[in-house]
Amino acid sequence: MPITPLETWPVMATSGTESMCASMMAVTRLVAPGPEVAMHTPTRPVTMA
Repeated sequence: MPITPLETWPVMATSGTESMCASMMAVTRLVAPGPEVAMHTPTRPVTMA
């Protein structure tokens, strides 16, 4: 039984808002901590037991 090659399209996953509908607000988690971003208290890393 011969195998017939078929053209396929790769699967594309899309999440989030399209760029033309996105807001003009900057991403706050990538900026240095300030009044709008919570700052963590430095502590030692948790060790895995």
